[in-house]
Amino acid sequence: MKSLKICGIGLILVTAFTASAFAQVSTTGPEPPEGIDMGLYPKTRAQVKMPGVPAYEWHHGCGPTALGMVVGYYDMNGYRFLVPGGSSGMITEVYAMIANDNADSTCGDPAYSDHYHDYACPIDYSPNIMEDKSETGGAHQSNCLADFMRTSWSSLGLPYGWSFYSDVGPAFTAYVSYVATQYTASYENRLFSSITWEEYKAEIDAGRPVVLLVDTNGDGGTDHFVTGIGYDDAEMRYGVFNTWDVDVHWYLWRNMASGNSWGIYGLTLFDISVQLKAINVPDDADNIQAAIDSAEEGDTIIVADGVYTGEGNRDISFNGHPVVKSVNGSEYTIIDCSDPSRTPHQGILISNGVGPESRLEGFTIRNGSTSPGTGGGLQIYYSSPIVTDIVLENNEAFDGGGLSIENYSSPHISNTTIRNNTAGYRGGGIYVYYSSPVFENCIITNNNAVEGGAMYLWSLSQSISNCTFAMNDATYGAGIYCNRATPSMENTILAFNTSGVGMYCSSASHVPTLACCDIFGNEDGDWISPYDDQATISGNFSSDPAFCDADDYDYTIFENSPCAPDNNDCSVLIGAGDIGCSFICGDADGDMLINILDIVFIINFIYKSGPEPNPVESVDVNSDYEINILDVVYIINYVYKSGPEPDCP
Repeated sequence: MKSLKICGIGLILVTAFTASAFAQVSTTGPEPPEGIDMGLYPKTRAQVKMPGVPAYEWHHGCGPTALGMVVGYYDMNGYRFLVPGGSSGMITEVYAMIANDNADSTCGDPAYSDHYHDYACPIDYSPNIMEDKSETGGAHQSNCLADFMRTSWSSLGLPYGWSFYSDVGPAFTAYVSYVATQYTASYENRLFSSITWEEYKAEIDAGRPVVLLVDTNGDGGTDHFVTGIGYDDAEMRYGVFNTWDVDVHWYLWRNMASGNSWGIYGLTLFDISVQLKAINVPDDADNIQAAIDSAEEGDTIIVADGVYTGEGNRDISFNGHPVVKSVNGSEYTIIDCSDPSRTPHQGILISNGVGPESRLEGFTIRNGSTSPGTGGGLQIYYSSPIVTDIVLENNEAFDGGGLSIENYSSPHISNTTIRNNTAGYRGGGIYVYYSSPVFENCIITNNNAVEGGAMYLWSLSQSISNCTFAMNDATYGAGIYCNRATPSMENTILAFNTSGVGMYCSSASHVPTLACCDIFGNEDGDWISPYDDQATISGNFSSDPAFCDADDYDYTIFENSPCAPDNNDCSVLIGAGDIGCSFICGDADGDMLINILDIVFIINFIYKSGPEPNPVESVDVNSDYEINILDVVYIINYVYKSGPEPDCP
């Protein structure tokens, strides 16, 4: 058995398996074994999940599929040459990266020489392994993960879809070296006994997904590769994509042993670095456009703190596929499109098929204009870049005052604020036309249009999660206007939008799907037809989200907000703002004291149209869910007559 330990070959050919040999191979197929624990749990505050890891489904082996998610993640997060053509979903390029079959599953087709036709076809099963080109010769040059992992090679005794644990890391480095010589890849194999829970968590926190070899059914032998992308400290569970669906699955962190379903044999850790050029603005180039124009494929433009104006710092166009980022983020790096001659200038245009390998990060873009036109601050046309940490403010256009996304674009927009923008017609903040963007953790406020104050959606489907839409204004759809669009919205706030309903749908046959959403206080209506039937299902509700200070653009929430994880049925944070403030019961004026000034404040509020307490619950001191003279008397008794302490709901 020494040869098995060193080389990892001949495993299936021996009559009796040893525990150490069997523990190095995957044996599962394209469907989960019947009766296994699927590990599905609702979202909780204790769960930490890496953002940006694509969930791929089984393609000619769980090993190359699990490793493919790691490669896809790095491709979408700064290493954009790993999957030529993009890696955002199960598209042709991703299939080819995992296990190339040229989209032809016909065994014996002489037109193709690829992984499937040379090694996987004809499909065989243990113990009846059929000879393939790993034995007969004449195979193609290795060009995908399954090739480099030697998945399904009959010469190694591997039937269809099986892979060795020892081949995962070498496959990663070999594939990276094959597709992108400018990247340096490395790996480390760690048996469960040699890695701690804290070390695993550190990999996830550092943005490095891992591949685990596990025993799904607890029979004491390995059978499946999965991609580790999260952890849950409360119950010490690891979170994975399992190669069979796109959900996150959670399992106890424990060793592989008889009776331990999803016990872990070992993990493969990965790292990757790049030797690409950085172009600094203003040191290496006078302006942002000049830096982009001088960049070669793969270079990164890094912009120093400052306010950037004038030619070259407005009407910026992405040429090629650059990464453009600031040093210290949107608060410190501003693109100001103002022109003393009042000539309109757009902020940035991203067009011509730019994919997720391009990234725009860390800028405020203000005072842009394309009137008449679209996308005063930022326009994305037939492209799918990653956009994060952007502030779009005080921009204007005919459609899409702040942002326009058009013509089959699928950008990923995250941690972005879009405020105080104006559209002459549609989408004061955002205009989406025949596109499928993803919005995460975005704040869209104080925008104005005729249709869709915050956002106008025309056709296709969009994904909106953990966003806050507030204080927007429009004649139709003060928050969102859906025109033949079917957005999916979860964990999102739609509140206090004026001169229109919170969300307007032009067709009863195109209705958004909402889950764990709070729609409240919109001037002309909240949960209205045709989505009113979702008002009390899937965790949806209508309550004051209790923003800390919306007047000063602070959309964090009070700790007692119904949008805080402890206070809603979904047990999740709803909206883009975390818990940012707390209140003292009875402190009406917010000075952290309870005294005569609070009594005066409440009287002014009740009887003299004075300002509203923030939050209003802070003055319901007798907890009867009404604000009236009884609350005033209650505080007087507490302050001057040793009465009971205020007790707010």
